[in-house]
Amino acid sequence: MEIVEQTVPAAGNGGIKLLLITANVGSIFEETEHTLPQWIASVSQAIAERQPHFVAIHMQEVGGKSYKTGMRLVDGFLQLLDASPALEEFDRRLFHCYRDFTTPYFTALGSLYYIHRSVGEVRCFHFAHNLYIPLPIECSMPPRSQRRCAGFFGDDGSFFPNQPTPEDCELFAESQPPHPPHYELTQHEKFPESFFPQCSWSRKGFLRTRWVFPSPVPIDLINLHLFHDDSNLVALEKSPSVYAENRVRAFKYVLKRCEASDKPCQVYFGDVNFRLDLARVVRYLSNGGTPQVLRDKNGAQTRVIVRINSTVASAGAAAAVVANSAPPTAPHNNGCSSSSSPLCTPIVVTSADKKIELQSPRAVRATTAPIAVPRIRTPSPISEPAYPLSPAPGATAEEALSATGATPAFAETERTISTGSLLSPEGSTFASTSPSSSPSTHALNQQLLFPSNAIIVEKKTFIVPDPDRFLRNQGREFLTVGVVEPEFMDNPVLHEFPLDFPPSYPFSEDASAGSTYMTTRCPSWCDRIFLTKTAFDIASASQPSSDVCDYTSIASDVCVGDHKPVLLSFALPPLSAQPS
Repeated sequence: MEIVEQTVPAAGNGGIKLLLITANVGSIFEETEHTLPQWIASVSQAIAERQPHFVAIHMQEVGGKSYKTGMRLVDGFLQLLDASPALEEFDRRLFHCYRDFTTPYFTALGSLYYIHRSVGEVRCFHFAHNLYIPLPIECSMPPRSQRRCAGFFGDDGSFFPNQPTPEDCELFAESQPPHPPHYELTQHEKFPESFFPQCSWSRKGFLRTRWVFPSPVPIDLINLHLFHDDSNLVALEKSPSVYAENRVRAFKYVLKRCEASDKPCQVYFGDVNFRLDLARVVRYLSNGGTPQVLRDKNGAQTRVIVRINSTVASAGAAAAVVANSAPPTAPHNNGCSSSSSPLCTPIVVTSADKKIELQSPRAVRATTAPIAVPRIRTPSPISEPAYPLSPAPGATAEEALSATGATPAFAETERTISTGSLLSPEGSTFASTSPSSSPSTHALNQQLLFPSNAIIVEKKTFIVPDPDRFLRNQGREFLTVGVVEPEFMDNPVLHEFPLDFPPSYPFSEDASAGSTYMTTRCPSWCDRIFLTKTAFDIASASQPSSDVCDYTSIASDVCVGDHKPVLLSFALPPLSAQPS
């Protein structure tokens, strides 16, 4: 990718132009030969095209998923970015990151800031002393010609060719100071352990900085990383899912800790992990199709198959299916908390050593109107469901299957495959058919387990017949189908510009397939930028027009990891302006 060098106009009466970028960088530290250089080039191109005076890059999962190894690579990563032509005119850099992964407050968050040489004095807030101080002298950058990356490339041109040993990683962690440089210029917290009563303590949290530029408005920049969906099957069982509830709880905790209100100029940007409501999306994509649940011999769900309902004539009719659907309630236990199933009522068909649970969608009353994207709004209440589909008392297996709308062929397949173990002992991969199985039996098994015209959901699998549907038209059709968490936030303080880019996650980590989604999760807008009212009004006033804003994702055609970076560009008012 060619980087376009442009001259940045001096920061004067036009105000300070900010470029805010959020990027989950876990993947780029795992694949340093191809993905990391592409990430550097894509971010550099975004900077060069927008000519900002201040660049804020909020990163999550710094060091990668194998952070004990990857944390050693951070300095080289920074040197590569420093050497970009797009940053030639930037003379100050501040980087906040706790690199000692043995400490209890390690979050793998990294907040990186670049300041253009045309910007005058910049001050940072000292949270311990409750005052502003000049940017530390150590933040000064040498001229670009002196920014070296020596020692980070092997003879074959690969980046960081030598993998450190476990002993090297331990020595690195021990060599880190208890706190990183200038840590007192941040408010850095890991989410309390009480947030995880039945789960392992996550390393997620938030990191806050506060800045004063030659502008009448100080601004808070908050980097945050909220909890992910550990299992698609659990996410399918309740709406909003237990994961969505935990994320909202954590986000509200951050807002409280950062004293969010209408008055402060604050921007919250990071991997908030907001997901589409999986039950609504599956119901929408299947046109209200019939779910079928496979369980292992212990009764645990292993796979949900929802066949596309071909009787629904149009996408508009499918949308009506979703619009008139709401989450029903049924108990379950996911290992973390109790929740309920929005998708189905169980009808169990058993045999000697196998149980297949077929589940039927239930009709419910209409819920809310399409969700408005620019603002976070209060949700309308979700109505209770009815249960119209259930087998008659004493019904046979075939009659029960008929009540669900399943075809007799599926019932016959169930009887055929139930003579042996359908799943492997671990319940994660499907076992092959027995040697005595006939070709027709094997074909029926494959048709059941891997139907072509169906949605398949497993713990870490999400397969749809047309995954590119999430990319077409920026995925806008799903904004009125599955967006729950922003409305569920019930917080009038935060605002967001319209989502006019495709879901930012989960893109393929294959270097040759960076514009396709992986079949692991439902594509979602996980990487987001939210603003308080003061910040939103300032950002809106600096946009080219009332219906255009520079809120987008980058690197659409190249592989930069499983998350596409998301950015927002706007200008602070000039120093001559008076704050409202």
